[in-house]
Amino acid sequence: MESNNSRYSDLLVEVQKQKWEYATEVGLSDYTQIYHGRKVPNYDYALALWGRNGWELISIIPQNDRLIAFFKRPTA
Repeated sequence: MESNNSRYSDLLVEVQKQKWEYATEVGLSDYTQIYHGRKVPNYDYALALWGRNGWELISIIPQNDRLIAFFKRPTA
């Protein structure tokens, strides 16, 4: 029977081997709609496009009047 420590060690080695690629989206603020005369954010469409291509959202940071989104995905 395999010990828990051995299984965790194997998992840790596997996670450490994982390589990632990163990307940024600086135009996330562009995904807005006009609703009753007001600009309303509609990020679902933009984030869904990234997600369909295997990207995972890490963080969003406001910068002046823009939103910068950071993504990662495993490399092949």
